[in-house]
Formats: sequence, structure tokens, C-alpha cells
Amino acid sequence: SHRLLRALLAAGHADVVLVRPADPPRDFRRVLVPVTGAAPSRAAAELATVWARETGAELLLLHVLDPGAAPDRRAYQELRQLGGRMLDELVARGRRERAHVRGRLVTSRFPSRAILRAAAEERSDLVLVGATPRYSDTRAFFGPTADLLLAHAPCAVALYVGAVRPEAFRAAAPEPARAGPDAESATPRADGGGAHAP
Repeated sequence: SHRLLRALLAAGHADVVLVRPADPPRDFRRVLVPVTGAAPSRAAAELATVWARETGAELLLLHVLDPGAAPDRRAYQELRQLGGRMLDELVARGRRERAHVRGRLVTSRFPSRAILRAAAEERSDLVLVGATPRYSDTRAFFGPTADLLLAHAPCAVALYVGAVRPEAFRAAAPEPARAGPDAESATPRADGGGAHAP
């Protein structure tokens, strides 16, 4: 699966949605989307809005405010206001699309736990997360929050990954070990070339 994932991301021609199904499988009637304001998160919210509009599913947009991210009370209040405005904007956009959507702002020093708790409280069928791939010399991964959700969510989990340009993929990949000045690069290419195919 790692080789397939790297190949998909390196191609950079389409968005990718990776789904870990629930056991037992069930329809996605209640969808939880954690939103941060980052581009992948907003794209995931847009995808979830389309799903909710077309299927009649209930959509909850969740923003987790980490108080540890603010150096003082004033900064914390500003972050809270920004988070609230972002939720209001996304909810309003979803309702204009005729989707059944609402927003919820919670405070937690452990965002992953807050998401898991909300998924259980809301009896969510799906948690949809916007993700940005990160690369190491052994695998492509999506950070600790995505890993925790994939391991412990009480429902299906989907990671939405927007199209990644091949140049960005190569730039983020580890530097290859070179045997000499004429050694072939081991960095994956979009066409699957290089000393080691993705």
C-alpha cells in the first residue's frame, strides 16, 4: 500500500481519498469534518458539503482550539474569534449549497482526542480529514493526528489529499545516497522512473 500511495501522490494528476472502512460497514449518514483553515482542511469540508447535499447526510464541522497555541489570554481570544468566524463562513457556505450542516467549536490541548470524543458523541459514520502527505525514507504518512484517527476512530476514516505536484513530491523526498558523480538518482519520478520506483 505504501508503494501505491507514493505512486498516486507522485503522479500529481488527481485528488486522492483514502478510506479506512468501519467494521461492520455502514452508510455515511453522519459525517464529521475537523477544520483548521488550512487548504487541505477547507477542501475536505467542500467535499463533505457535496456529499451531504447529494445524499442528505448530516455534516458537522468541528474546530478544535488548542489553548497552548496562544501565548496569552488576548491571543487566545483572537484565535477563538477567528475559529468561530471560520466555522460561521463554512456553515453558511454549506447551507447555501442546501446541505444539512452545523459547526461546533471545542477547546482541548489534545486535538486528536477531541476529534475522537466528538465522533463518539455524535455517533459519526465517517470522519473526513484534509491531509498533507509527509515523506520519510521509509514511507509516506500524514502526521500524528491522522495516524491516531486511523487507529482509534469508532467509525470509518477518510483522508482527503489534494493533487500534489510531482516537483513538490521530489522536493519533499529524502536526498538519495549517491555512489559517485554518475550515480542515478533514487528520487521517485512521476513516471515511476529512478533507481527505486515509488
